[in-house]
Amino acid sequence: MHIIGRRNFLAGLGLGAGSQLLGGIFKGMLPEALGATGTRKRLILYTAANGFLEKFYTCAARSSTDFDLSPVFQPLAARKSQMVVLSKFYNPFSKALHGNQHATLTVKESTNPNVAQMRGPPGGISIDRFLAKQIGAGDAFSSTASGRGICVSADGPGQSFPSISSPGKAFDTYFAAAGGMNGMGGTGIEANFAKNRSFLDVLRGDIGRMNARLAGPEKAKLDQYLESLRTLENQLGQRAMAGGCAKGARPTAETSTAKLGDVMSAHTDVILAAQKCGLTRISHILFEGMEGPHIVYDWLNDPKNHHDDHHAGDMTTCLKIATWWMSQVSRMVEGLAATPEGNGTMLDNSIVMFVNTCGGAHHRGQNNHAVVMIGGAGGALKGGRYLTFPEGQRCLSDVYVSLANMMDVPITTFGEASVCKGPLPGLA
Repeated sequence: MHIIGRRNFLAGLGLGAGSQLLGGIFKGMLPEALGATGTRKRLILYTAANGFLEKFYTCAARSSTDFDLSPVFQPLAARKSQMVVLSKFYNPFSKALHGNQHATLTVKESTNPNVAQMRGPPGGISIDRFLAKQIGAGDAFSSTASGRGICVSADGPGQSFPSISSPGKAFDTYFAAAGGMNGMGGTGIEANFAKNRSFLDVLRGDIGRMNARLAGPEKAKLDQYLESLRTLENQLGQRAMAGGCAKGARPTAETSTAKLGDVMSAHTDVILAAQKCGLTRISHILFEGMEGPHIVYDWLNDPKNHHDDHHAGDMTTCLKIATWWMSQVSRMVEGLAATPEGNGTMLDNSIVMFVNTCGGAHHRGQNNHAVVMIGGAGGALKGGRYLTFPEGQRCLSDVYVSLANMMDVPITTFGEASVCKGPLPGLA
């Protein structure tokens, strides 16, 4: 799928432009297809809002490795040995009544900190987009963002990164090659494989015309590209026939007609399929977006809305909602765990992470952010840990430095350097 999307518009390009595209493909996927060792690490980030209450995420612990999961984490209980619960992290930037807004993922002050409720432009790049530029540049999508509400991802100061609210639109965007890229038509990878028809055969005429215009050295270079692509296509064909790249049906649950629970489940399934097909390795799924508007979790018998449930002190409903968040995280985790990769599973090479933009309280919870991680990051993440740091001692940016290092991006600070002490002990 990664290759097919590009071939739909390669036919109209000269060798120079085509070579640049093919170079990105080779960098991202050819070594793996040719049997190179190593892991394809990935991050799937979930964000929520309105607060992930401290009483919910606090676990009874005898030590960092001997602890009992609190009820909110029961959907993830089967993965306790691959799970890390971290707290309490502060974030001093863009502090508003309902959280840190863009600073949740950038740990930088907004470029306009005086706007109401700190909904101003981001002050820097978010951790997901930073990692996307570092390890995802050769992917079809350096990163993806989809879900509900205003996205807190950013490409830099004043550069918000948009999310896709419709699961169907997300599916169409990520799997455009199945029906043609940008309306250019095309049979898609599954149809070609089903007909035993190579996409290089589809392009045979274009390749011949291109060959006729090339000098000897350029023709030899094109032949080298084509030989490598043929090898890669064979590998992808085997993968598709084995069902490892099955994207599934286009979701029918839409934000305008379906319950949010069904919509968010569809988003998780679309992102899981995109990850399995190698289209991306960095994804962000938003449960509630920037500050969590007045979302009604009616499928959980929410009598009001999530915001008002907090104000009413309805802890029973708030716990239901937070537990449902973890059930959706578990949906992704189990999907990755069920997919073989290398000598293990996709989960062994991934980090699925959850963070709440409001921190550990509905109002002004920026001093006790909790972070949940599940996976292995190719052996870099030590699971089965419960790590609580003294309040006010470690910034949320320290989590992101540790995350980047586990993803093989060596950094010592992230966001505002003055508040970042570096990687956390006991995590990697």
